Formats: sequence, structure tokens, C-alpha cells
Amino acid sequence: MYEAIYNVAVTVKRFKMFPIFEVAHYILTCLSVREYTMNLSKGQISKDSQVLFSRAHPLCDWFGNLLMCFAGSFLGNFLLGEPLITPLQNTKEIVIITVVWYLINYSPFDVFFNFINLLPVKFILNLLKEVRRVNKVDQGINFALKVMPDTHIVPLAFGILKGTATNHMKVFHRLTCGVWQPSSIELLNPSIVTKTTFLGALLLFLHRSGHLSFIPEPILYLFIVVFFLNIKLLSYFKVDPFVPVENLLGCLFTGGVLDSLKRAVQQTSTGVAGTRLGINISESASGNVPGGPGAAGAQKEDGAGGNSAGSAGVKAKKDD
Repeated sequence: MYEAIYNVAVTVKRFKMFPIFEVAHYILTCLSVREYTMNLSKGQISKDSQVLFSRAHPLCDWFGNLLMCFAGSFLGNFLLGEPLITPLQNTKEIVIITVVWYLINYSPFDVFFNFINLLPVKFILNLLKEVRRVNKVDQGINFALKVMPDTHIVPLAFGILKGTATNHMKVFHRLTCGVWQPSSIELLNPSIVTKTTFLGALLLFLHRSGHLSFIPEPILYLFIVVFFLNIKLLSYFKVDPFVPVENLLGCLFTGGVLDSLKRAVQQTSTGVAGTRLGINISESASGNVPGGPGAAGAQKEDGAGGNSAGSAGVKAKKDD
């Protein structure tokens, strides 16, 4: 049994990304670009946004898709001081991206666009992209360790960046559409993809550094692939399994406990003050408080009683 699993793991690790996995990535990336431009506000692009945008600015639209498809290469080269134009040397991939972009935006009656949006087709493409993501994370860590072998943060960060490059490139893609949207920075609101990639990169880096050397590399690689695929499945049901862990860690290490105690103390003090105020008001209404309305009434009654007693005394004297 173990040998069969190991053979499967070795096969998965040796998968060639081009053309199947890379094309799946290009299709989903171009699809996300079109879906974004369709949701832009009417002030920038009108209702039929992508159709009008792709026809009015085809070069800009094509470049934006190219930027997103090669996001990992552009950002990686920028961080490591390599020429940014290097990804454009691969003519074959540029041609494939151009064909995919053209079919998604200009196919008659949006046949290709609607076909990709079918749930089974999109689901399979997403699974292929997750396998590619693990491969990119692994390649990123290995490359960073070769360039900077004595560091720990750089290989981990570079692996995460290679796996989530399209998410980090969104800000620059928005600029090609004429939109400045800093709220789309991935660090402000990390997606479930970024969280998953962080865990996968951490496991691979720990294995490279010798802390998980007791696990065979293909087995660990297969485990990460299965983990990524399962998280992708959960995302279809709008489930984020990291939320409970984030809430717990935030409560323990980022002041959550102290903030809760502070709010509890404030609510308690407010409740005590409100209770005291209510008691004072009720006592005033019942006449138990000196100088209150009830006390004045009592004094008035006492005065009236005294006057009656005096009148009775005068009458008694007259009778005598």
C-alpha cells in the first residue's frame, strides 16, 4: 500500500506543467479579468463592460491579461533583481495566452466564455490550477534557496509569492484598466488561497531545511496537493476553515482577551451606574429620600394634622 502511494506521489511530483496545467491557469486568469471588468462601476465602463472595454481598448485589455498570466515571473524577477522583460521571451506561451484571451472576449455569442463558466468545466480547471500552484511554490522555494541559501524568510516569502502572484498583481492590473484601487492589496484581506499557500510553503520549507526530513519528499508533496484540492472544494461552499484558528490566535496574541475584558468591565460599570440611578429614582418616587416629592407631601399632611389638633384644643377651651 505504501509503495503504491509513493509511486503515485512520485508521478504527481514529476508532472510537466506545460501545456495542460499552464493553459488551465491562463484560461482561469483571463476569465477572472473579464469578470472583473464586467463588474466595474458605470462611471468608468458601462453596463456591457468587458465587451465595450475589449473593443475600445483591445491592446490595453490584452496587456492586462498578459500581466496577470505572467504575474509570478514579473514579481519574482522584480524581487530578485532579474530583468522584468524576461517572461516575454517565451513566444509560444504568449501566443497561447493571446488565443485564450481572444476566445474568451471575442468568441461568437460568448460560446467559449459560457462553456468555461459551466460548473464541471470550471471545477476541473480549478483542480488543475491547484496542482500547478503547488509546483510553483516548490519551484519558488528551491530557486530562492539557491540564490540566498543562508536565509529563512526569503525562500518562504518567495514561495508564497510564486503561488499567489495573480492576487498580488491585481493592483497593477487595475491600473491598466485606468482604476486605482489600493483596497485590492492582498495583504489587507488575505484570501483563502493565500492562507493555504502559506501553509503549503511552510511545510515545503521546513522539509528543505531538514526539520521534516523524516517524511519522504514525494509523500509530502502529494499531501500538500491533496490539501490544496480539499481547500478548493470547501471554497465552493463558501467555507473558510481558517477562520476559527484566526479568531483563536487573534484572541490570544493580538490583544483580543484584553479587549474583551475591557469591554466587560465597561459594561459592568455602566450596568452598576444604571442600577444605582434606577434605585434613586424609585426612592424619590416613594418618598424615602429627604426633600423628595413624597417627603413634601408627608410634611404637608403633618402640618394639616397639627392644625386640626390646634383647632380641637381651642374648641375644648371654649366649651370649658
